[in-house]
Amino acid sequence: MMEKSHAEERLTGLEREFSSSSSQHRRDLETIAKQQAVVDRLQLYNVVVDTEVTSKLLLQRGQLQTRTTIIPLNKISPARRPAETVRIAQEFKVALDLVKFPERVRAAMQWVFGGTLVCADLETAKRVTFHPRVRTRCVTLDGDVFDPAGTLSGGARAKGCSVQVMLSELKQLEQQLQQLESEQTQCSDNLAGMQAAADKYAALQQKLEMSRHSLEVAKSCVAATAHAQLHDEIESLREQVKELSAAEYKKAEQALKKAKQEAERHNSLWKQREQEFETLRLEIQEWENAVNTAEAQLKETTDNTADLAQALKSLEKEHTWIPSERQYFGLAGGVYDWGGRAPAETAACLTQLRERKDRLARGLNTRAHTLLGSEEQQYQEVLRKNQVVEQDRKKLVEVMGELDEKKRRTLIAACDQVNRDYVSILSTLLPGAQAQLRPPPGQGVLDGLEVREGISNRAEWGAAVSRSLVPGFGHAAIQTSAAVYSG
Repeated sequence: MMEKSHAEERLTGLEREFSSSSSQHRRDLETIAKQQAVVDRLQLYNVVVDTEVTSKLLLQRGQLQTRTTIIPLNKISPARRPAETVRIAQEFKVALDLVKFPERVRAAMQWVFGGTLVCADLETAKRVTFHPRVRTRCVTLDGDVFDPAGTLSGGARAKGCSVQVMLSELKQLEQQLQQLESEQTQCSDNLAGMQAAADKYAALQQKLEMSRHSLEVAKSCVAATAHAQLHDEIESLREQVKELSAAEYKKAEQALKKAKQEAERHNSLWKQREQEFETLRLEIQEWENAVNTAEAQLKETTDNTADLAQALKSLEKEHTWIPSERQYFGLAGGVYDWGGRAPAETAACLTQLRERKDRLARGLNTRAHTLLGSEEQQYQEVLRKNQVVEQDRKKLVEVMGELDEKKRRTLIAACDQVNRDYVSILSTLLPGAQAQLRPPPGQGVLDGLEVREGISNRAEWGAAVSRSLVPGFGHAAIQTSAAVYSG
């Protein structure tokens, strides 16, 4: 029993289940299948199996009720015509090329349809069948069969529906059945989801009804409490407020109109300010762009200045006369008057001078030229020493100025101290008398000092005693004159 089950698993199927073709060639293929099945009205009921063992098991234990042709795939020999035969007969098609079938049963399909040709009409089928180099069985589109052995069958189409047509319709119905089953499964899933939603909706609806009932009960309980009475009183007071505020409504309406007018005015001002703000914003943006441009120009100028400074340092290092002659650069009418000369003319003059220098250099004495270089170096050294001496002279002048300032401050401090001591001594000897040291009118402390004496109760200083302290070479000369006090 297990061996029979195993054999049935190896059964591939009926030949008619694999073949499919267009409606134009179905009757021809059916005729070919009948001829291949020994014309025993088995039509396309050939059984396709995998091996001859399976064929043997089907014949022995398959309990077949009718005569059946079994096609083992491993033993079948495809009946295909040579390529030369097909090339000669160009007006027909090989029946195998008109059949669609799975690749795994190609051998069985070749055995059934590979040895037959399909032609359009009787004349073509006759000419091809009995051609000396073809001699192959042919079937016309009307179902007529020509055999090289000399037999001819046909003349009229067989009555009844074609098996191929019924198989095609059966496949279409099976596809429709599969599609309907898929749609039925999808509908069942949707129905199950809708049923779950309906159950949930019913539960929520019941819960809503219970909540509504609880709300009505709560409202009834609240109406019978003091809270409900207070609510009624509040409503009554609200009505009174409405009646009292009816007179104030007009005032409020007027105030509202006034507020609207004020709002419109402020809105107009706001729009005006907004326009001004937009204008200022655009101006600020323009200024920012100008600032960015100026910064870029400044950076470029700074870079150029740095490059020029570096070039200037290189020139000063190369030409040592530049620092000493710098003070004459740019002076109008001078040797270095940049504005009085055109750059092109200056460049041309420089070129001429260089050419002249080169010509003169060829006629100069080499030793004299060497001595000239040495003298120029000595001259530059003298100039350098002169600069050092000039710097030392400036420092000495600065030091002398500082010493004069210290001397002046020291004299002023000494004069103040002498005035204080002098007044103290004189007031002790002669009460009410005063004295002081001060420079002559229109002069300073370094020009000399005068001794002035007076009485403390007088508003003016007398000219009784006048002593001038004149500094000379670090010493003071004193000049004395008689003083007369006014009466």
